[in-house]
Amino acid sequence: RVAPGRQVSLTLRAKVSLTVTLIIVAISTISTWLFVSAHSRSAEQGRLERGAALSFALAKSAEEGLAKEDLNLIKKASAIIQAPDVMMVQVFSTIWDPVDAFPLDRLPDIPDPRATVHFRTSTAPLSIDVPGGFEFYEPILFRQDGNTPVIPIGYVRLTLSTAEMVQDIHNIIISNVVIAAIITFIAVIAINILISRLVVGPVMDLHRSVAAFRDGAPAPPPSAPR
Repeated sequence: RVAPGRQVSLTLRAKVSLTVTLIIVAISTISTWLFVSAHSRSAEQGRLERGAALSFALAKSAEEGLAKEDLNLIKKASAIIQAPDVMMVQVFSTIWDPVDAFPLDRLPDIPDPRATVHFRTSTAPLSIDVPGGFEFYEPILFRQDGNTPVIPIGYVRLTLSTAEMVQDIHNIIISNVVIAAIITFIAVIAINILISRLVVGPVMDLHRSVAAFRDGAPAPPPSAPR
């Protein structure tokens, strides 16, 4: 049978170890989640900025093509449309008739209804979150000379894939979970050893002294640090 003092020691050590373990696991989980969330927001913001820059460049290229009545509107932006994350590029007229597209078989695709509604009252660029990526709509603005206002003469649609971003976030989550698990395991062992020496040991010495005083026996010597 386990002696009462030994049983109290085991119970106290188990409670302290469990409490410390839960605290460390909670801190590790929260810090990992915050890091991954911050990285995800940063990656998404970078993707939005890239899409906005590419759609603006495409709109400028299309503006030159429309001004010269060149129907191959996006040929000058081949470096953009052939980028690995570019899924589709379309050029529309002001009444949303398709004029050019890459790949060409996407020419009949209709624009997102949110874009047509947006550009009824605004000429500001628009970004839309779609399954598997982001879509960017940029108005093609034309100014005849320096004294005339700009007028929209069409719209550019650019779809960027988020597959690379999602894979990057997935890899970061795995690596951070593994690192956090290793650090948590080491921290739990180290802190439990320290607590056993600095907290549990003195408490058990006090418990034994009280028990000895109650029984009229001399107090036992303090236990040596382990």
